[in-house]
Amino acid sequence: MLCGALFKGMITSGFASGFIIILSINFIVGSRRVDTGDISREDFVIAFFVICIAAWSYFILAPILSDAVLAVASISHLAEIFKQAPKINTKDNNGRKEGIQGSIEFKNVHFQYPSRKMPVL
Repeated sequence: MLCGALFKGMITSGFASGFIIILSINFIVGSRRVDTGDISREDFVIAFFVICIAAWSYFILAPILSDAVLAVASISHLAEIFKQAPKINTKDNNGRKEGIQGSIEFKNVHFQYPSRKMPVL
């Protein structure tokens, strides 16, 4: 759990750093092109905000991508569990008991959700 949170934090901080770097490069290159007269100030502002919006969309992907990485790891763990052979052979009837009857009685069973103060059972 801690490893997953650490990995998620590293991805998020990496995307945040990338977002800041993209904005910095955008501003430096754009302002130089305005100084040389290659583009107008209006074109620079439009381009700056277009790149900001695109970079922000890129930044929003960070939590999604880190969750996707954790999901792939979970699926591979589940695949390992499903590949294991069960200890009980369900196709073999040797251990089956026929005609068992009885009743089950629960005494002093209590349950409550951790977030609630009222018991459920």
